[in-house]
Amino acid sequence: MLASKYGRGTALQPIIDCPHYDTSKHSDVPMLDVSAVLSDNKTQLTLFILNRHMTEDVETEITLRGFEDYTPVSHLLLQNDDMKAVNTKEKENVFPVETDLPKFNNGILKTTFPKHSWNVVRLEKK
Repeated sequence: MLASKYGRGTALQPIIDCPHYDTSKHSDVPMLDVSAVLSDNKTQLTLFILNRHMTEDVETEITLRGFEDYTPVSHLLLQNDDMKAVNTKEKENVFPVETDLPKFNNGILKTTFPKHSWNVVRLEKK
């Protein structure tokens, strides 16, 4: 639902430089997976960020060249310590929550993404 709501516009190609880790099946796996979308009217930038590491939070510094005149307006976090948690008709166990806005100064966005979380960070043009 969040990807459909905020992922409309022009897909941007982010350049990612982040820590990597090894699993039992794969080596050199990037901890973060990032996609970015600029709205058609160029007033909103949305970052979809997955921290796929199972035990480590990832402290980030994201350079948003050309978006210095934007400001963070929302950070939605989807995360549950139980990786097998599911929603049922009786109980919603996994749902997005609004969390602290990232720091943003001179086009540099700084925040920490919790272990095994999916994040939607939205910025709007001032």
